[in-house]
Formats: sequence, structure tokens, C-alpha cells
Amino acid sequence: MKRRKFIETGAILTGVILTGCKRDRITSTLISEIRLSIPFLSQGKDTNNCGQTSVVMAVANLVGIQPTLEMVAKSNRWLAEKYNDPEYLTLESNRTDPERLEALIREYWAQKYKGLSALAIKGASIEMLYKELRSGRPVIISVRSNMNTDKNDNGHFMFLTGISDYLVWVNDPAKIAGQNNSYILEKFVQSWTTKDNKCILIWT
Repeated sequence: MKRRKFIETGAILTGVILTGCKRDRITSTLISEIRLSIPFLSQGKDTNNCGQTSVVMAVANLVGIQPTLEMVAKSNRWLAEKYNDPEYLTLESNRTDPERLEALIREYWAQKYKGLSALAIKGASIEMLYKELRSGRPVIISVRSNMNTDKNDNGHFMFLTGISDYLVWVNDPAKIAGQNNSYILEKFVQSWTTKDNKCILIWT
């Protein structure tokens, strides 16, 4: 199995951390910069497969294989059958939600790769994301395109691969060059808040 790698540097989050609309003080906790090295896959042009592609990156990372568009296609076929929704089989596919992506991991991919599990969470915190990354587990996050806050934007899934006191790093499947894209932490939090701080944890 391919081993996951991560980089930890000396940057420390002190004082307050943004979580949703509140500013929560984390006491007795020094948070170092964490960045994980994760294989990247673009969802391709003219598709809404950001969630499915993020799942495929997560699964591939955990089981030590390269993510492929065929894995995305298999995900869409399972979702179409599971939810009786043929739009998953169209070129543009169908926008999905965290609960369906959790089911995709637990009920489909976990049958192929034993030991996989997942949990969709609403109202997660920055500290929770940090703890997952610190344990070597990237997180699928529900945000909006380019971390905007426009609620007319239908939303977007990215794969969170790193965090510091100032930045987050993501694999953004909507972009051809989407590996390790960085955003200001506060901008990420503002976008994430518009999607109720939802995320999907995945582990083995």
C-alpha cells in the first residue's frame, strides 16, 4: 500500500480561530501547519462531478491507488441506481449532497475496499478539520466555487489537504490545475459557513 505523506511546519495558530460566524478560542492547543501530499484528479469539463471526484480522491488516497475518471463513472452509476436518478448518467451529471456521498463511500466503495467508512457532518469546526489532517486524513468540504459566498452559487465540493493559521490548501476537482490550490483561511471559513460548515470525514 502506498504510504501517505504529510508535511508539518512550525507555523502556529494562536489566539482565536474562526469557526462559522463565531470566533472560538482554542485553549492549550498549538496548531502547526499541516499539508498532505494527495494524488489529484480533475472532474473534467462540463460536469458537476466535484463531489464524486472528491470521493474518488479520498478513496484512492486511503487505499494507495491512483484516482481515475472510471472510478468517478462507477460512482455515478451506483448513485443513479441507488437514488433512481438517471441524471447521474448524463454528461453534466447531477449535483449531489454530503449524505449521498457518505452513502457512496459506506455502501459502494467500502464493499470493494474493506474497512472504509465515512460520516457526513453539519456544523463542523476548524479544530475538527485540523485533527483529521493531523491524523493524515484529508476531508471533503462543502463550499462554493473559488470560495465565494454567493448563495446563488449552487455549491462545490473540494478536498481539503492542508491548513495553517493563515491558509488552507485544497485539491479542487473543478480545475485542471487544481492540486494544492491555496485560499486565505478566513475566505474559506466564510464560504464554508454559507454551506453550514458541512464536511465528510473518511477513514479506514
